[in-house]
This record gives sequence, C-alpha cells and structure tokens, in this order.
Amino acid sequence: MKREQLLDAIGFINDEAVRDAKAYQSPKRHYGSRVFVIAAAIMLLTSTAVAAVWMLLQASDIAERKGDYTLSDAFDSEKAISINESITSEEYTFTLLAIVSGDGISDYIGSAMQRQPERTYVVLAIQNADGSPIQKDDLFDLTNNFMVTPMIRGVKPWVVNAASMGGSFSDSLVDGVVYRLVECDSIMIFADRGLYLGVCAEPFINRDTFKFDESTGEITVNPDYPGASAVFELPIDASHADPEQAEQYLERYEELAE
Repeated sequence: MKREQLLDAIGFINDEAVRDAKAYQSPKRHYGSRVFVIAAAIMLLTSTAVAAVWMLLQASDIAERKGDYTLSDAFDSEKAISINESITSEEYTFTLLAIVSGDGISDYIGSAMQRQPERTYVVLAIQNADGSPIQKDDLFDLTNNFMVTPMIRGVKPWVVNAASMGGSFSDSLVDGVVYRLVECDSIMIFADRGLYLGVCAEPFINRDTFKFDESTGEITVNPDYPGASAVFELPIDASHADPEQAEQYLERYEELAE
C-alpha cells in the first residue's frame, strides 16, 4: 500500500492532519523519517478513538439527569459494574457503560418494582459510527425501533427478555449521543448461567433476531439479521446466583418456551 493510501485509509484523521503528515514526506528523507510519520498518524488515530470513549457521560450522570439521585449513587457505588465496551454494527456504535442491581436503588417505584423489588439497571450509549452527532429528529426512530435487553444463557431470548421481565427504558439525547437507561427484574439470580446484553434494530425479539444455540444455550449475533445488532457478555460473578429462585422465576415461561 502506498503512503498516500495508508494515510487516507485512517478514517478518524481529518484532512488537515493528513496534509500535515504528507508534508513530512520527501524523497530526500531517510526511511526512518517515513516510519515516524506513519507511527505518528497511527498514534493520532489511537488517541482520537480513546478520546471518543472518554467523552461519553458516565452511567451515574444519566441517572442524575433523570432526577434519580439514588440510582446515580448506586452507579457510583461498589455494587456497580463498569464495563465501557463498544461494538460497531451497521451505522451505529453501541457502548455498554455500566450495570447495577439491587433493592431500593431507585427513587422511582413502579408496579413492576412492587412485584419484584430486586431490579437491574443498565446504561448503553448509542452513537453514529461515522462520528457525526445523532440529531433530535432521529431520536424518535431510535426510541421506537431499537431494543436493549438482558438475555440469559440457555433461555430463549424471544421468550425471556426485558419486555417479559417487567422492563422499561428511557432515552436521553446529549451532545449527539443517545443514552438508554434500561431497567428490569434483577438478572443476578441467573449469574451462574451466563448473561448477555442484546441490542437490535427492532422493538421486539423474534426467533431470528439473535442466534440461539439449542445445544449449548449460547446467544450470539445472527449474521443474517438485516440491521444493527450487538451482543455483550456481562461480566457478573457467578457467586451472585440463586439457582432455586432462578428456577422459580422461569417456571412462568415454561409454556411459552415450547
């Protein structure tokens, strides 16, 4: 690959940066100088990507913007699991910021919480993959056409997901980034099974949204899915599990799982 092609292929570097890098090129310079130019360009790319991640708000900031100060404190506590993992699919980049579970960790009490006091809260950031800001006019489509849901290894995701687990969500558009705050019944009781967070470009999950392996129970992205999707593995310690309670919880779904 020619030097010009290499420099032009680095998408996060703007035209001015590329021109500055090309300005160092000269047939009279030694090979070591050319290596320095390429290394500097790669360093700039890496720094830009890292900066983009750190520019995101924290999960506690999103809860505070919702006026839920108890949940904000929970996201800042030792209970919370900070993840900050990004997956790009189609035209979007999804960043799973954090997850926290517990009883009484929110200022808001709904009917679902009254039935199942132990709740799980997740914050996911959605960005345009090309770095452009998401516009206010696009928020309606994202809110109504994207689902973000916990999923349980070994359990069919179209049967048990946020919608069936007393879930709800809210979206916030801040500086061109959509932040989704999702809550549902606590998933901690399933920690020994393996847990995921799924994202898909539709408001519900059907049998073809994600790939469910009947033999292993693994849930992965379906390569044939016609839209943006992602599956994050949740790093939750198996010691949090309650197998007996988990079995009781899933009994209500046995007929639907057939």
